Amino acid sequence: HNGHHAATNVQGHDPDIDNLPVLAWSPQDVKNAGPTTRKLIKWQQYYFLPTIATLRFIWCFQSILAVMAYKADAKNIYYQRQYAKEAVGLALHWILKGAFLFGYMPGILTGLAFFLISECLGGFGIAIVVFLNHYPLEKVEESVWDGHGFCAGQIHTTMNIQRGVIVDWFFGGLNYQIEHHLWPTLPRHHLKAASFEVEKICQKHKLPYRAPPMYDGVAQLLGYLGKIAKLAAVPV
Repeated sequence: HNGHHAATNVQGHDPDIDNLPVLAWSPQDVKNAGPTTRKLIKWQQYYFLPTIATLRFIWCFQSILAVMAYKADAKNIYYQRQYAKEAVGLALHWILKGAFLFGYMPGILTGLAFFLISECLGGFGIAIVVFLNHYPLEKVEESVWDGHGFCAGQIHTTMNIQRGVIVDWFFGGLNYQIEHHLWPTLPRHHLKAASFEVEKICQKHKLPYRAPPMYDGVAQLLGYLGKIAKLAAVPV
């Protein structure tokens, strides 16, 4: 995630936009895609919403892989120190979850159904939060990012979602993504106050400060996916 914050939406550097063979986010992705992948991604704006429900499963799997990497990286002292705590924490999580699902539910099928439904609903909710903040915007080359500079680069490649009591609650403060990227360690309850100041600075220096309503953000995201999908539909 540090890589994403350090080079947001920068092709070849931001790991969050490396989603082939399932999703393509730039013309370069389309060029890199093989024939089978191109046939798939030309429909990506249609299968995107159902697919993102799997995000919780993907992140859980990546957490296990990350802890395994801790153990394998003998040169990283921090990883070695954290490995035992992370491994025990993950093991306890799945043991307790399994005990709840299959020990307290009426039956195995009920427990399995509860697990799948809860994980998919949670995954969809998380995905809506994380995909609206950067993905509808153009992906940039390293030279473009360097030309902007770090702060302006974050503003050019990041989008907020319009303030509101319900939106602030649903997004957990991450609808103030511009401010989060400018100050990653700023407590979330301060992001809203910071957003008013950042918006004034952007207006003063003629920088884009994007904060559409949530429904418009979803529409922009699907429209961007469709634009890239059209490139994949063009015969090579």
